[in-house]
This record gives sequence, structure tokens and C-alpha cells, in this order.
Amino acid sequence: MSAYNLNRKAAGGGVLIVTGSHFLDRMLYLWGYPDEVKLKDDSQGGPEANCMATFRYTTANTPFEGVALYSKTTALPGGLVIETDKGIVKVADMDDADIIFRPDATPEIEEIVRRRGKPLYPKGVSVFQLQLDDFVDACQQGRPPRVNGYQGLDSLKLIKDLYSRRQSIANNPPTTIAESVA
Repeated sequence: MSAYNLNRKAAGGGVLIVTGSHFLDRMLYLWGYPDEVKLKDDSQGGPEANCMATFRYTTANTPFEGVALYSKTTALPGGLVIETDKGIVKVADMDDADIIFRPDATPEIEEIVRRRGKPLYPKGVSVFQLQLDDFVDACQQGRPPRVNGYQGLDSLKLIKDLYSRRQSIANNPPTTIAESVA
């Protein structure tokens, strides 16, 4: 109701802060802090509605890079796509999403990867709610939460690094990963 995302002082940023921060948290958990980052956006001095972030890991045993697209004006497919040396892994941006693997050797086939046995979380329970519950339990029990303050600081540092390297994006933001790297 307040239109905070249209006011840079109120929002602190645009789509990168509002939507991208959740992906960045997961990225940091999976791969650690990237060695190089870049950001292209359409902010023109205000909060950005569209942006493309690139991440490069050069000190890993096998260097790799990734691209993340965020938009408030274009419908993008939500989720994570990882290209590996054996095929493509896709995970939709939902708590109970299946992991889909498309092997390079047989791209017409998609394999669904599911956990066997007891599920990690009760069906229908929000992972976000579980995070909040863990934080409250940690405070009440005097134990560290599963996600500590240093992990949160890394996420904020990454956002700050991205914003400090921002460049203007063309008037037509990319709508697919293929367009962004072309």
C-alpha cells in the first residue's frame, strides 16, 4: 500500500533487494561468495525494475559463472537452472518443487529427482515459516539459529557489491538467459 518499491530511500533498492535477495541467500549457501560480480539494471537513478547479475567463481577447482535475471515488468520463469558437464538441472522456485535433470546424452528425456523416505518438511508447511520458527526456537533455547547473522551479512555485502558495480542495461532487458549472454 505504501509503494515503498518506487522510492529508493524507502526500499533501499529495487527488484534485486525485493526478489533477488532470496536467490542470493541460496546461492551463497550452495557455492559461497563469488570472486567477481557485475550488475546491469534500468534504475536511471531510482529503484531498478529489471536487472541482470553475473557471478564468476575463479578460485574454485573448476571455475564457473552464472547469470540471474530479475524483473518487475517481465514475466520470467522462476527457479534455478544449472548447466553441468552431464546435463541441465532445473528447480522451480517453490518449497516442494521437484528437481528435474535433462541429460545431454538424451535431451528428450527429463528425469525427476525426488527424496525417498520421510520428507524433510511436513507437506504444505512454508519453508519461510520454518525459518522463522527456527529463529524463535533458537532465541528461546539459547542456541544458534540454523542461519546465523554472518550469513545474513554476506548476503547484504553481496548486494552492496552488486550495486557498487552497476551499469545501465539497454532499454529492452533480456527475458531469457540466452538473450542475456548473447
